[in-house]
Order: sequence, then C-alpha cells, then structure tokens
Amino acid sequence: MRKQEIVVVTDSVANIPKNLIERYKINVLPLFLRYNDKFFRNGIDITNEEVYERIEKGEIPGASQVPFGIFLDTYKKLLKNFKSILSIHLTSRLSGTYSSAISAASQVSPSKITVFDTESVLMAEGFLVLEAARAAYAGEKIEKILKRLNYLRNKIKEYITIDTFKYLQKIGRGRIPNLQLLIATKLNIKPILTLKNGKVVLIKLTRSRKKALNEIVNKIFSDFGEKIKLRIAVMHLLTKEEAIRIKNILLEKFNCIEMLIVDANPIIGAIGGPGLIEVVACPAEIPSEVLE
Repeated sequence: MRKQEIVVVTDSVANIPKNLIERYKINVLPLFLRYNDKFFRNGIDITNEEVYERIEKGEIPGASQVPFGIFLDTYKKLLKNFKSILSIHLTSRLSGTYSSAISAASQVSPSKITVFDTESVLMAEGFLVLEAARAAYAGEKIEKILKRLNYLRNKIKEYITIDTFKYLQKIGRGRIPNLQLLIATKLNIKPILTLKNGKVVLIKLTRSRKKALNEIVNKIFSDFGEKIKLRIAVMHLLTKEEAIRIKNILLEKFNCIEMLIVDANPIIGAIGGPGLIEVVACPAEIPSEVLE
C-alpha cells in the first residue's frame, strides 16, 4: 500500500466523532477550557460530559486558543513521517488558533505546511476536515484538496438556535451581534444564527422553539432542495432527544448519504448553553470541473 504523503491537523472545535478521527488518522489539537485560574485541554484533561455537568450547575468555562508551542511541536513531529501538512481550523474571527498555526508554520516549514481557515465552527469545520482527510488518505495532491475545501467552504450551510439568552449574557456578550437588546429586554424569542465569512450573523427571530427548528429545516431545503446528496450533522447541548427528532425529519426530507448526531463541543456550546442545536448540511459531491 502506498504511503500517505499529506497529514491533516485540526482543532477540537471541529467536533468530529472519535471513530472518524481514528479512521482517517486526523491529528486533533485541543483548545483550552478555563475555570478560574486552572486550564484544561478540551477532550483530554476534561471530558465534554464533565463540562456539560458543570454547565448545568451554572459553571461556565472560558476558552483559550491552541497555543503556538503545541503547533510548533506537532508540525515538527509530523514532518518526520509525512511530506506535507494541511492544518485546518475554526474561524479566525472567533479564535486566535488560526493565527497561532500560521506563525508556527512560518517557523517550521512554510513550503510544507498549508493552513486553512474554514470560516466556521463545529461540524461545518468538521466536514471540511473530513473532506481533506479522506482525499489525503486516497492519495490526492494538496492543490486538488484545496480546490475541494474552497468549493465546500462556500457551499456548506450551518444554522444554530439557542433556547436561552442566559449563557450568552454571561460569556457571549460582544461575540454575537444585535442580541444585546433582546437579552436586556428578556424577550422570549428564539434566534436563528449562521456564520458568514467566519462571523456570527443573526438571520431570523422566531417566537417559539418549534418554529425555530422548523425554520432551520426550511432554510436547508431552500439552500439545497431534496435531490442534492448531502452530508448532515446535528449538534446539540444536553438535548439529545430533540436532536434525534430533527435527524429523523432531515432523513425523510433530504437525500442524505451521511448523518451524524454529535454532542456540541463545549468550547462553542457553552456560549449558547443547554438547548443549543446546530444543523450543518454539506454537499456530498463536488463537480468534476471544480477539481480540474
């Protein structure tokens, strides 16, 4: 079997299920969670379940980017076994992780390390990482993989709704625009959010949770219709039964070749709090002319 030449690196916010990380040999670097003056590596020193338990008790963590030194050590180690590295990360608008990766790559080997800003979070980031990892595993060259990523970055759709403004009020202030007034007046309104060019954008307000979730399904239908083959992920924070119901609706309505239900990574999930739901839809096929 031919040796794989390109290795994929990402961060823990990509929210990729463990079995897929192992299958495609993806290197996942943890962001850090902070409780008072103590730091924990996301998914290593503290599990998602432990963070969720703390969130239910009202203990909301701070977050810190993947440090420069971790990128430096990881890149040096990987280049001993691979010809090149493709390092794919969450939006640079919400984290300094991308900048840390760029700085480390410039010191280690700029010609062998490519850093890519997904302009997204959670499984919108994760599907891009998986696309790259599958292509690298199949032996594709870096130029072709980047064509895949650029195409999908413009096509992927992600929609988020939250159940309460309480957690945004505690730690999300300033990160999500146009919500401060709603928080202040304590209106019982459910927002629908998305990311555009890496920035969180409020796209609609609804008057109930049910309407918000229905609107997300309608948005995906408007984006893709029912015939395009899709990979879909439903992420949730402490609302698995609801996520399963949405999954079943999506499976009935769309031409879905891959469906994932994932606990939302607490680095992002804690901003929205319990009840956060994100649905990501990613085209499963790329036109041949894009890859030429």
